[in-house]
Amino acid sequence: MLYLRGWIFTIGIISALTISSTSLAILALASTALDQMELVFVGGYSKAAIKRHLDRVMRIYDVPITEENYSRVGSVLVVMRKDTGVPEMRILRCMEAANVGAQVELPQIAAVCATALSR
Repeated sequence: MLYLRGWIFTIGIISALTISSTSLAILALASTALDQMELVFVGGYSKAAIKRHLDRVMRIYDVPITEENYSRVGSVLVVMRKDTGVPEMRILRCMEAANVGAQVELPQIAAVCATALSR
């Protein structure tokens, strides 16, 4: 379950059986949420590029920039990619371009972007 700024967004539970022990070991070595995103986001983006887009999106949607929120938003993006096949950074760029701010909560705009881009 994801909780950000007064709203709750349920994300899928990933079965440990679908992740290899090697992948789990590599993720365990990643010390920050951004390190983990650099490893799992599709497209081979650098941590700096991911952070740049995440920070913009989090400011637009009034989500405090903290390690915990990086982790939560990253989880939302990974779930959206797994559900729709749309890479995380494409979803982030769409969220940035939509720029609807306080009118829509971050998980909702992520879902709208992922769905729209998957068609």
